[in-house]
Amino acid sequence: MTKRRLDDLQTENAAPEKRMRTDDSSKKDLLSRLSDELILHILSFLPTQSLGFCQRLSHRFYGLAGDSELWKQKYYSRWVWPRTRRIRHLKDSGLASNVTSKPAGYIPRPSRWISLEHSARNLENIDWKKQYRLRYNWSKGSCRVTEVEVAPPSVPPVLVKLCKGIVFTADAGNGLRAWTTTGDTKLCLAKLSFSTVKEWDGPRITPTSITVTPGGDTEGDFDVTVGFEDGSYNVYYFNCDSARFCFRFSHPTSPNGAITALASSSSYLLTLSQNQTLSLYRICSSGRMGEEREHTTELPKLIASLKASNIFAPLSLSIRSLATEIVASIAYSFSRIGCGWSVGIQELRLNHDGENLGSRLATTVDIQFCANLFNPSTKILNTAGKTHHNKMMSVASPIHRNNRKARSITTTPSSVPHSPSLSYTRPPTSISYSHPYLLTSHADNTLTMYLVVSTANALTIKTGRRLWGHTSSVSGVQVSERGKAVSVSSHGGEIRIWDLEDMISLSSSSLSSSSSFSSARMLHRDDSVQLRAENENGNESENHGTGTGWWRRRWLQQPLELVLEAIEKRGDGLGLALKDLSRELTLAARARGWVGFDDERVVVLRERGLGTQLLGCYDFT
Repeated sequence: MTKRRLDDLQTENAAPEKRMRTDDSSKKDLLSRLSDELILHILSFLPTQSLGFCQRLSHRFYGLAGDSELWKQKYYSRWVWPRTRRIRHLKDSGLASNVTSKPAGYIPRPSRWISLEHSARNLENIDWKKQYRLRYNWSKGSCRVTEVEVAPPSVPPVLVKLCKGIVFTADAGNGLRAWTTTGDTKLCLAKLSFSTVKEWDGPRITPTSITVTPGGDTEGDFDVTVGFEDGSYNVYYFNCDSARFCFRFSHPTSPNGAITALASSSSYLLTLSQNQTLSLYRICSSGRMGEEREHTTELPKLIASLKASNIFAPLSLSIRSLATEIVASIAYSFSRIGCGWSVGIQELRLNHDGENLGSRLATTVDIQFCANLFNPSTKILNTAGKTHHNKMMSVASPIHRNNRKARSITTTPSSVPHSPSLSYTRPPTSISYSHPYLLTSHADNTLTMYLVVSTANALTIKTGRRLWGHTSSVSGVQVSERGKAVSVSSHGGEIRIWDLEDMISLSSSSLSSSSSFSSARMLHRDDSVQLRAENENGNESENHGTGTGWWRRRWLQQPLELVLEAIEKRGDGLGLALKDLSRELTLAARARGWVGFDDERVVVLRERGLGTQLLGCYDFT
């Protein structure tokens, strides 16, 4: 039977006939035919933002655009190569004489990179995209913040130390604790009361200082040293796998008073007592690792002891190990008539056998009145029986020995005082020293950066430079040996990240053989990034601890709490003098400015309300 013909209405409503597919070359999938090696080579020319877009195209491009070797090259060109170039310029100018030269161009082996040459991590299995994102978040100040309460208001200030992602806290009420900083939940890994140690036979006392050092070559081992107000100190061992503290040994009480500062390395311990006695101990390792280390009973050996005369807090202790010697350093502040407050640094040098090689001192007294940047400052010379043609100024060493040689400060005509370029009438609020960077914070919203040059013949502090950026008094600062620094305001609401290496620029046209310091100049900008947490802008009613309004009210009420605290300390009597009130407010605010950081996070100790102590962790991962 033949089909009848559709009428005109049915023809209009009928489905359109399928069109034959033509061979259109413009719509061909050309990328699918390319090999992975060729696509990776093409992707290597794209910026990092485009690589992120490419990962959204398909499963294949998700793996290719996220290739670890591809991101390793991006990491090198963005972070490693600029730092290598800056350090090479520093070496050419004489500011970093102990830096080894690195070859130009891309180096595929991360162990030869100048920023990872001493890293203990397995560099072959690093997720380079994660490392790139981590460094990028640091440069932008982008992070997430979490808080954990570590002590109630009645407990004295908590001592805090951050080391390789583990936060160690010590206080009289809760003892010694270890906290994890990974993830959104902060957990207490281990806790040990000071009264439970069987070697502890004295009354309950308050810890006054703490220091932490990675223990040996094993990942997750730490040596924790806690100093107390009776002059004694305990050394503990902590292992992350077992998550518990092991008591190693205790040093008996000392008539020198409370231990106010500590610094440690793998085999040495540096202590500072209340009566300004600096002591260097050598810890004889028994060679046993793991739980057997808790049975170590050998006491440390006193190598050197120095007596100070006029150093004041804040101060910073450090120990660094070189190829041929061990250098123990103390950076401190002191007052000098006519110069205000200055900063000094003294080094105690000894070989690896423990033999004392002497000590030397440098201060910033002269350079505070120098008009030129990067003039040679205080150069310490042994002048026993020698005569110099330059003008000499005799200065006694703030930290001296009974049999010390005479020392002097040599000044050149260019360093004769002209005008007080760096004059401070008040002491710094904090000091941090990590060779070669010496950083101080002040109550006038500024920081001051110094460069310390330590050679075999002399110890020198280069002229400092003020760093601007904070909008309130800076109470705490910490700097690393790579030039990264983190500072926190007196009320904890403003945290800034500084890259000190970027603040030093060398002009190649000004290089001359007559003066190695004429080639150094500072950039006319203070590049700092204010830390901004993503989750601080949450809903105030849902999250009382991270709401914007709650944070603003919390920091606005802090000054009133400090006034009430100062009034309580004054009590009844002749009244509250305005000058005394200002000083007590400064001292009350200074106790709220501890800050520490590592490669992935920043940890800040702050107070809330009537004195509840909180540990704020800013995670950049």
